[in-house]
Amino acid sequence: MHIIREYMPGMRTFKTALSVFLCIIIWRIWNTELPFFACIAAVITTQNSIESTKRVGLNRFLGTLIGACVGALIVWFLPNNTLILTLGIIVVIHLTTLVKKGGSAAIACIVYLTIMINIGVESINTYILLRVVETTLGILVATIINTSIRPPDEADA
Repeated sequence: MHIIREYMPGMRTFKTALSVFLCIIIWRIWNTELPFFACIAAVITTQNSIESTKRVGLNRFLGTLIGACVGALIVWFLPNNTLILTLGIIVVIHLTTLVKKGGSAAIACIVYLTIMINIGVESINTYILLRVVETTLGILVATIINTSIRPPDEADA
């Protein structure tokens, strides 16, 4: 029996899948599109310890906010060209360093690039807001699931 159990998916796997499922259900009730960013946030946020879950979730949230804010400011006030887009990456990374959250730099850049590359969408303001709200949903759902359903034993992490 122990051998079979060894090859079964672990609790983190099931909690990640449940988090993704709930993100899809919640988002679909509110919006017609699939919650790509919420699902990614849920997968990334579900970690093998509560401390890691909270740290990764906070980095993901701050990175999303920084990337979205820089993207919004550039879209609103500067021309869209390769040089501006590239300089924006420098600003995004530097801001994450200034707030001492270097762990959020990569996701901040991804959110920033998502906004800059999707400038042509019908309403960029709505697009930016939805990306932040959607990502926050994924972080919250994953954190709640991972901390409330058989929380990981911190000693095993």
